[in-house]
Amino acid sequence: MITIDLHSEEYIEIFKEEVMEILAEIENKLLVYEKTQNEEINKELKRHFHTLKGDFSTYEMTEEFDYFHNLESEWIKISEKTGKEKEDLVSEILDKITEIRDKMNNEYGKEEKTEKEIIKKEEKIEKEEKVEKEEKVEKEEKVEKEKKIEIEENNIDLNKKTELLLDLKNLKGFNLDEFKIWLIDYGIIDTIEYMNYEIPEFENLVPTKLYLKIKILVEINKKEIFEKKLNEKIGMENHKINNNNENIDKKPEENKIIKKQEETIETIICDKKNMKEKVEKNGLIEQNSIRVNTRKLDEIINNVGELIVAHSSLKIYKNLVEEQNRAEFEKLISDLERITKTMQENVLDVRMIPIENTLLQFKRMIRDLTKNSEKRIDYEIVGGETEIDKTISEKIADPLRHMIRNSIDHGIERMEERVKKGKKKEGHIIIKAYHQGGEIIIEMRDDGKGLDRKKILQKGIDHKLIKENEYIEDEQIYQLIFEPGFTTKEKVSKISGRGIGMDVVKTNVEELRGKIEIDTKEGEYSRFKIILPLTLAIVEGMLLKIGVNTYVIPILDILESVQLKKENLKKVKGKVEMFELRGEFIPLLRLYQLFEIEGAIEKETEATILIVKINKKKIGIMIDEVIGQQQIVIKQIKIKEDKMNRFSGATVLGTGEVALILDIKSLYEFITKNINRGDEND
Repeated sequence: MITIDLHSEEYIEIFKEEVMEILAEIENKLLVYEKTQNEEINKELKRHFHTLKGDFSTYEMTEEFDYFHNLESEWIKISEKTGKEKEDLVSEILDKITEIRDKMNNEYGKEEKTEKEIIKKEEKIEKEEKVEKEEKVEKEEKVEKEKKIEIEENNIDLNKKTELLLDLKNLKGFNLDEFKIWLIDYGIIDTIEYMNYEIPEFENLVPTKLYLKIKILVEINKKEIFEKKLNEKIGMENHKINNNNENIDKKPEENKIIKKQEETIETIICDKKNMKEKVEKNGLIEQNSIRVNTRKLDEIINNVGELIVAHSSLKIYKNLVEEQNRAEFEKLISDLERITKTMQENVLDVRMIPIENTLLQFKRMIRDLTKNSEKRIDYEIVGGETEIDKTISEKIADPLRHMIRNSIDHGIERMEERVKKGKKKEGHIIIKAYHQGGEIIIEMRDDGKGLDRKKILQKGIDHKLIKENEYIEDEQIYQLIFEPGFTTKEKVSKISGRGIGMDVVKTNVEELRGKIEIDTKEGEYSRFKIILPLTLAIVEGMLLKIGVNTYVIPILDILESVQLKKENLKKVKGKVEMFELRGEFIPLLRLYQLFEIEGAIEKETEATILIVKINKKKIGIMIDEVIGQQQIVIKQIKIKEDKMNRFSGATVLGTGEVALILDIKSLYEFITKNINRGDEND
């Protein structure tokens, strides 16, 4: 016989993922509820607490089960608490969420606790026991009174619980969420457990049957009516009822929260209609969703990449096909290209997730950082539904975290200072995400005091990052904040001041082949614009020929191609060549000189000039010819001789030749340094 082992590695991984998702939901909703006191969010929180309690019960995580069991009772009284009490309870829950996350991430909670953690835990238990003893007499009297009232009013047998065992094997279309809603009319759900089920051998397996049993512990208030209705709903043969209380584990404290449970019933019943609507609305989505390990998706993307290379190879052999068969061959090539492109788009689309999941986590961080400070900050997300590659989503979280911390510490003023300036006392941080062309734009803006140009410039001179009399544009000055060890803070704080955070921002964004633009107005705002590719695996590239070598430039970096006239060429202070295009002077880069390529076109009037962009600047790259546009599969490489990091990767062409991908940012920095050297020598 085959059995389902819920404690197998596969099921534990699913359990961990689901718990992490619910914890993230609770965290975000707690922060919203703390500010708005929204009743709908309150109800959703109660459901999440109950769901987690059931999940932890199934996997025998007793400590977590007890916490959420007690929290359900405590949360019912949330509306009666003062502002400070609410804030303390929210902080306690957030701390518990962090603790559970750490535990779940450390091999399903099997880590050994340090001596310090054990002492801290014992001190906490000792303190709780002391408080409990002091309140014990008062609580018992109060609960006893409430129990009597409850029995009189609702005729509930509080000391008895019913164990309901559901066998889902022969139940068609069973929906546990709907069943829980139905069950609420007859009593209070205590716990839900999933039980191992013996599955028959393959030849006897019926694929339309669900081999699963569920045990529900519930307090029933109208047993005879309940049993009759239960038989009508799912049939006598699909369930068993155990009313023998001796066989059902009970906790003494469970009988002391009657009033709280009654309030829970009222809340859930009031919200029953909304729950049903959500089940009906989301049911189809849930049934058509599966969890897939991203490693499997990466393998598929690699295979699609190989398919793209194979397709490019076939195009090369077009001229070898006999004349009478060439039209048919070209049609086959065209069909293969269409199918490959569709397949690529579909696979990449599967990896896309809403960026909101990444951005919501910063609400908690902002709350924690400003809790005991003289600053208050509103955090807003615009375009949270914008989809982004899962890998990029994970790697962009750290840069955004450091940028927000920097904004809180350096940018947003204290409340008193803001009021004096005529601003709202609460600072405002907004993150906006959207697609533009084939790129993803993430903008972070705050309404603080902006970047201090003079201070940054002076620090740059002090750190010998720039010369004292060197000409440097505003954009380049602001980019100095990303240099390692650079900070304008006089004193190190708990949030920032060591010159590490913004260096991490720059490094991580560049690893994602992205770039950062800065826009600021002193005393008013700062805006950081992160520009990222849609995906890291496959991009559209332009193939170029210089001498005998082939290079690639991502198509999104290219603005246009032009032919030069001799009179348009200028030299700036004897160092850098520039050419005039429609009234604008653009630096010219001769790659054949930089890469020491033989056999390349050396006359600028005979070569093709590609105009490429980097941030808000342009450079002209001199090449022999443009071969054509092609989808390229990016492979990361490390070239020992490439000390300037002039290449961001490589790709394999259809011929089997390896083409290097030019890093436009590094080439622009090379030209900029030459311009500055020209200033020095002038």
